[in-house]
Amino acid sequence: MRKRTHIAICFIIIFITFCTYFNSLQNEFIDYWDDNTYITGNELIKSLSFSSLKLIYSSFFFTEYYPVNLLSYAIDYHFWGLNPLGYHITNVFLHSLNAILIFKIITTILNRFPVASIATIIFIMLPVNVETVVWASERKNILSFLFFLVSFYLYIKYQKDENRHHYLVSIITYIFAILSKSSAVMFPFILFLYDFCFTKKKLQEKIFYKIPFLFISCMTSIITVTTFKGIPAFEIYSGNHYLKMLSMFRIFSTYIEKIFIPVHLNNFYVNYLSSSFFDYEIIISILVLSLITFFAYKSCKKEIAIFFCIMWFFINLIPVSNIFPTCQWMADRYLYFPSFGFSLFIAILFEKILQYCKAFKNSGKLKIVTVAFLIMLMAFYSTLTVLRNRTWKDSIALWEDCVKKDSDGALAHTYLAGSYMKRGFKDKAVVELKMALQINPKRAGAWANLAYIDINNGQLEDAFKKIRLALYFEANNYEAHNALGMYYMNKAKYSRAVIEFQRALELMPESTIDFQLIYNNLGLAYQKEGLTQDAALAFNKAQTFQKM
Repeated sequence: MRKRTHIAICFIIIFITFCTYFNSLQNEFIDYWDDNTYITGNELIKSLSFSSLKLIYSSFFFTEYYPVNLLSYAIDYHFWGLNPLGYHITNVFLHSLNAILIFKIITTILNRFPVASIATIIFIMLPVNVETVVWASERKNILSFLFFLVSFYLYIKYQKDENRHHYLVSIITYIFAILSKSSAVMFPFILFLYDFCFTKKKLQEKIFYKIPFLFISCMTSIITVTTFKGIPAFEIYSGNHYLKMLSMFRIFSTYIEKIFIPVHLNNFYVNYLSSSFFDYEIIISILVLSLITFFAYKSCKKEIAIFFCIMWFFINLIPVSNIFPTCQWMADRYLYFPSFGFSLFIAILFEKILQYCKAFKNSGKLKIVTVAFLIMLMAFYSTLTVLRNRTWKDSIALWEDCVKKDSDGALAHTYLAGSYMKRGFKDKAVVELKMALQINPKRAGAWANLAYIDINNGQLEDAFKKIRLALYFEANNYEAHNALGMYYMNKAKYSRAVIEFQRALELMPESTIDFQLIYNNLGLAYQKEGLTQDAALAFNKAQTFQKM
């Protein structure tokens, strides 16, 4: 391919990507869903000084070691401050780079321009990828996949030209992929898959050149499992391994359904735990997966590229299959890595159909119908993607959509209530909090938020009862300690209020809204105590977390 043609194709891919995600660029940061943790409330990203960079690369952040991801936020903050527009532009641009790499990889492996073009466009437009692209704090997924693809492309180049520089840089970029997100741990197995499908190397050579990648992957897996072990947010998804296995059959088949027909996407899925082998959903899931396994076996002999697609899809689902506990049973973002395999599969499938049409008399008409169907499929995916972009426009839109689709989620009702409270819709917030407690009476955050509302309404004794319940169910709930501090403020017990606000700040707040609020409360408490210098420091800290 000529250099000019290649550059033109790159610009076309970037243009298509920005057209697809243009209506997401004005989206806000999302409350209670990591944007506060990684961006708006993250002190590490607010400076590009040597000391900040040293902290980024020398410490775990929120149980994770993803310094490349944090560095990207620090660069964004340097140029954009806390304007979400800049972060969304960066995410969409990185997504377009991944699409360009996918195009390059497919043309290098298969040398089939139409297949590469179709696969790239489908990857760009897939609705299941919206969560990864438009959710600012999920950039780690895009960045990790970017370095994953660069490393894979360089490994392919090394296999073709045996240039050791390509091999060395492939190892380095794989390290960057891991330092962006640990989901890249399956990369060595993707290399084995590539060698199996497209090279004729001897087994010893195949293993030898994977050793550095396998070592990096093993070390990452050990560190990740050790770090996450014992964290409640992850351990709630651990438990009986037999039940987990049954549930994963169902989840894998659901992933297949959602990537083909993405009409019921959500940012938080609940109730995916299965309890019996004879559940009809489990039986259907096992049948579907068995058929796919049989199809993969057949394609291994007849069409190796299709086998490659299927194996790519499932290999990249293994890190999020809950063999080790993850933060959610399933999520749309978990399909970002596998979606390359799906996109390539669809492209090859349409190519095969067009070739098959040649055997019929009315081949011309059949080809027109096939191309029309492909165009309709792309239009269907792009329309759903554009609509899904708007679901992420702000916290209320996202959590209302989540509650609508999975009304049994106490967490979603609680977070929707918090979003309502932020915007002053207290009556709506009360309804959602009561709904959350009806689903899960032990949800401490819901009790604490109801206590906030009672305190604002002057119902101090009712608030105190709710605070006691919140602390009974979760002694280290920062919202409950903040509410207790507010209660003591209203009782003129300012020294006790200071203790509670300080305790709330120690417990790693989930939300920047609360972070700012707690520092303001602490400043007021210090002020009432006559500690003017401490009050000034607390108020200054609150301003640090104020959105620009």
